[in-house]
Amino acid sequence: MVDAGALENVNAIFGLHVSPNLPIGVAAGRPSPLMAASGTFEAEIKGKGGHAAIPQHTIDPIIAASNVIVSLQHLVSREADPLDSQVFQTSPELSSVSMRDTIPCLLFSF
Repeated sequence: MVDAGALENVNAIFGLHVSPNLPIGVAAGRPSPLMAASGTFEAEIKGKGGHAAIPQHTIDPIIAASNVIVSLQHLVSREADPLDSQVFQTSPELSSVSMRDTIPCLLFSF
């Protein structure tokens, strides 16, 4: 469509999002970015499972994943300008551990 000239004599293009905070029929804007862009990545934390009575023989993926999440949050809270709007969110898929006295070999992917 662009090659066919659909954007000839176009001075501006606006994208709109629906917002439950605005009444029906009202449009809002501001002179700076309003909606966020997002990026995704996938990671899988693997460890070495075992019995909780001998944790020294395991590699606990819960501790590793906790450190990853805290470190990523640190990038947003301490390395970025606090006046820039940034959010870090995880949506982990926890593994099913059937017994309470075990350390899993795979914690989750997020």
